[in-house]
Amino acid sequence: MHDRRCRLLPRALRRLRPAAPGPEAPDYYLAYGEKYARRFSDETFKKLSPEGQHWLNNTFRLLQDRMEHLRQSQPVEFERLERDPDAFRRFAYETHSDAYLDAGLKDVDYEDLWHIVWTPDLADLATADGAKQAFVTAAGLGWQKAQDAIPDIERPFPDIFLRGRQVLRAEE
Repeated sequence: MHDRRCRLLPRALRRLRPAAPGPEAPDYYLAYGEKYARRFSDETFKKLSPEGQHWLNNTFRLLQDRMEHLRQSQPVEFERLERDPDAFRRFAYETHSDAYLDAGLKDVDYEDLWHIVWTPDLADLATADGAKQAFVTAAGLGWQKAQDAIPDIERPFPDIFLRGRQVLRAEE
């Protein structure tokens, strides 16, 4: 295991893994979080340009920061989530799209985007949570690219996009 991946694996995974015989870690940590931390850092990272690598490092940091923020600011709620695998998975998935976009996905080139998009398993993207995450990310990326292309887009359009994201999240 090389240093980059060690830094990127969720602290929560390292914190919970030795907790036996206590409660099991949510399946998200191993089935999704660790799986993709390893795949992105071992396989995808070396295929990316320096800008794409920068995006990936920022994304891992933001994903971890968002999880840690809830854990530190609402420890009781976070512990409750960790004991409910479905709720924890929904929470974790909901952090992804914003992290991808906030890390600067719009700034990666199309070759990097190709490698990023084809890293996850189609089976993971075909779930309701995976499809929703892909849709929200694609819509956000399209919106960010449109803002760059047409810098004078005014407020009603972003409000519609933001309301759409709120509706998607409220439908759970």
